[in-house]
Amino acid sequence: MDNRTLNFTFPPELKIASFEKLDIGETTTNDVYFCRGKYRNHPADFYVKVNENPPSYLSNEKNVLEALTSTFIPAPRVIWYEKQKKEILVLEAVKGFLLWDYIDPRRQRYDKQKVLPYLSTYGEFLAKIHNLKLKWEPQKRLKLYHLIGEQDLDDDRFVPLVSWLRNNEPVQKTQVFVHGDCNTASVIFDEDKISGIIDWEFAGLGWKEYDLAWILRARLNFLNTNAERQAILGGYKKVSTYDEETLQWCEVLNYLHFAYWDRNDDPGYTKFAIQKAQEIIRKH
Repeated sequence: MDNRTLNFTFPPELKIASFEKLDIGETTTNDVYFCRGKYRNHPADFYVKVNENPPSYLSNEKNVLEALTSTFIPAPRVIWYEKQKKEILVLEAVKGFLLWDYIDPRRQRYDKQKVLPYLSTYGEFLAKIHNLKLKWEPQKRLKLYHLIGEQDLDDDRFVPLVSWLRNNEPVQKTQVFVHGDCNTASVIFDEDKISGIIDWEFAGLGWKEYDLAWILRARLNFLNTNAERQAILGGYKKVSTYDEETLQWCEVLNYLHFAYWDRNDDPGYTKFAIQKAQEIIRKH
């Protein structure tokens, strides 16, 4: 396939030989393509992210990635960016496989022996991101730090959780540079090391404990044991600190968000998320 099939023109130094549209680890506002071709006459693999429908945060991702080149955080190199009728960001492909591939038993590359050490490294790198001294605009999803509609549901499962959150909201909210969506599909491992952290669209100044709560969220099939949780937190504490009570509050809020989002399409996960939030409150 040639680049005209993608319905936009690349700069002359970038040649597309083939591409595949992807549907993983990305917001619904972007189309994402894995491409093979040449860059400045050298064979290259890269990702093309395209946004046609605002809001778009690809310009924020571009700026963050360029700023990260002066840090020790591994991240994709920006090859090209353009904003006309469509916003387009082309990134150098990172060698390796998603953390998700190694820790989810349903996936082909699952490796039980790697789960805990990889999760420890995951937590450690989130702490390293939080320690970056980057001056930035507020992260792009500040609304997640508050109730987003759960308070309007006439549902006996949600009402007591909403009440608890309102009665126990932390006074102090430590602000640091955050990734904003550092999930298991945003971290790439190669030969037991993180080779890249991707998807920086939402990054900016944000709430430390909520960013940590985001990566601690248990799924039905993985990240749902105390050992996995403690591996992440142990890695995080090698580099930084957090407030335990604030983190618990953020975890309850985060579980409530996912219960709210999934209540129609995935009622099984809604039930699970509510149970996890209730467990945290009981321990609190």
